[in-house]
Parts: sequence; structure tokens; C-alpha cells
Amino acid sequence: MAVFLNTEPTSDPNVYRFIISHTFSEEESRDFISREEAAGDEIASPLFHIIGITRVTCQQNYIALTKKDEALWSFIIAPAINIIAARVAPLG
Repeated sequence: MAVFLNTEPTSDPNVYRFIISHTFSEEESRDFISREEAAGDEIASPLFHIIGITRVTCQQNYIALTKKDEALWSFIIAPAINIIAARVAPLG
């Protein structure tokens, strides 16, 4: 099954949602506020390697990224899509 991603800004200019076309997690929510806290999580950990990311929230069918004020989405979105698409497989 192919992975389809949509991106959408939120009312907070420092938060962006990456909506996945299927449920990829049985957990309701996972929230990480540091690289150390995300260590071992196959999705959140690599997202913290993108410069400017300060928080990763994983829901059942989307991932929300929070960035520093000075970071630019134009440098974050493409690498985030690549990381997410490579790691979210449909359940079942």
C-alpha cells in the first residue's frame, strides 16, 4: 500500500501537521519535546535531526512538528516528508 501524505499549517505558525493516508499507530498519542526523549522511537528520533525541530507529536494518522521561531518551514517540510514516508507503514 502506498503512503500518501498531506501537509497543513495550523493556527500556530510554528506547528505543521503531516497527515498520513492511513492509521499507522495503535497508540493514541506520543509526544516528545527533545531528541533525548525521542531516542529509540523510529519516527520521532530522526525528525529531531532536522535543524529547528523542538517537538514531535505522533497521533494515529498524523504527525505534528513544532519548530523554533527562527527556523523556516521551507527547510523542514521536504526532509520531514522523506523521513515520515519511509517509516509509516499501514497497520495490519
